[in-house]
Amino acid sequence: MRYAKGISRILALIPILALCSICTAQSAHDQRASEKIAAQVESIVHRAATPLDLSDPSSPVQISSSQIFFEPKDIAEVRSYGPEAVPALTKFLLNKNTRVERVAIRLLGVIGGPAVTGPLLEVLEKSTSALSRNEALLNLKQSPCTKAVAHAIFRAAKNDADATVREQAQAELSWCSDETR
Repeated sequence: MRYAKGISRILALIPILALCSICTAQSAHDQRASEKIAAQVESIVHRAATPLDLSDPSSPVQISSSQIFFEPKDIAEVRSYGPEAVPALTKFLLNKNTRVERVAIRLLGVIGGPAVTGPLLEVLEKSTSALSRNEALLNLKQSPCTKAVAHAIFRAAKNDADATVREQAQAELSWCSDETR
């Protein structure tokens, strides 16, 4: 009888152990997937942040474009990752290289939704680059108009140090303000 009880307990533990091993394997797979997404996003950011060389290779003068260009396949890839790409992109925010920062901001706009609201608000409130704050304002349209978003846009419209950012914030109040919410 005791032997039968011991066997039944062991048999009862087998499904639990199997479930634990499945969970552990899934966790390791999720970690590898997150690392792969982060590596791909980093590659896309650096590729898009590299200025386009416009000069002739034989020319003594180097001319590059200040525009930021994305390959359509890169946009599609980031969009396919959705909110899973947000942590990888936030590493590039508040960056001393404002070109890299602006690339990350635009890619957050590509993702859109509630997951990008916090990072974009952080740029709007903390970035030292007026270009980046302006990009954040433009890309906030891809996230929901919440009370926090409306207040941040209002503060930028009234208090931003840069006139261009203040103007853009005034324009953004038309889609997200306390009155439009």
